[in-house]
Amino acid sequence: MAQDKRGAVSQVTEPKTIAISLSGIALGPILIASKTLVLIFVLILTLGILIFGFFIFRTWQTKKNLKKETREVKEIVQTSFEELRKEIEKRIEFLDSQPGFTEKEREVCEDLKKALKNSEESISKEIRDVEKELE
Repeated sequence: MAQDKRGAVSQVTEPKTIAISLSGIALGPILIASKTLVLIFVLILTLGILIFGFFIFRTWQTKKNLKKETREVKEIVQTSFEELRKEIEKRIEFLDSQPGFTEKEREVCEDLKKALKNSEESISKEIRDVEKELE
């Protein structure tokens, strides 16, 4: 028995132990367990990594396809300009062999050659620029 300074007496009792454990987060009436929170976090993290990986893969694949298409365009442009150049030179030679080919007509032929060369150079430059961007 125990008595306090007022004289009140009480019986001896066994000590009571209260265990408090963190069980999760309460969102209103819903209690989300810690294990569930960890699982949700892991799932969200995994999903984020998968989405990031997908975008990296798609970017790599797109870049690869663009490089291939650029290479094909370059080859086609070079072939086309070569054929066009040969055709123009063939026509100029034909006109050159004709009597009465004036100086003015010769200038037009030279201007055609220059225009063809300038076009080829500018298109080739643009293709090189695209190739640099894709590297």
